[in-house]
Amino acid sequence: MKRDLLGLSSKKGLLLKKAAATLPALFAFYLMAGCVPGIATPAPPLAVTLAPGLGAVIGQVSNATQFWQGKPLYLYAAPYYAGEDGKGFFMLEIDRHPHTRLETDGSFILMDIPPGQYVLVVGPTAQDGRLAMNKQQDILLINVEPGVVLNLGRLTLRP
Repeated sequence: MKRDLLGLSSKKGLLLKKAAATLPALFAFYLMAGCVPGIATPAPPLAVTLAPGLGAVIGQVSNATQFWQGKPLYLYAAPYYAGEDGKGFFMLEIDRHPHTRLETDGSFILMDIPPGQYVLVVGPTAQDGRLAMNKQQDILLINVEPGVVLNLGRLTLRP
């Protein structure tokens, strides 16, 4: 299923269009994430093809290099299991759960995630990872839906 990401960065007045051969996809991602300030001209459309019934998340981890310098970093989506009391837990199996490598500026696109609720873990390994936080500095819980690309914007990691 093809999804057009047009309008995901409308706060910055940027239009996303399909990334053509003349515009690298990574640059189009930077535009989408609002990482290139001052550019308000339309870019070719960016299309993401998802496997049927799966979703995706995009964003940028702003403080990852604060914790790990010079190491390749990965983002893992760990399923979150909520209890009836509002508390819950997550489990991360690196061979089973979706993950991707962060770009040097912390940007990421994590594709083909099964629907459900997740926490995001970032680090050089899952064992050394830190949890992504929301703007209120609580652990970020995301809801992945089939056929939807969720733009998380800029994230920070738990100290």
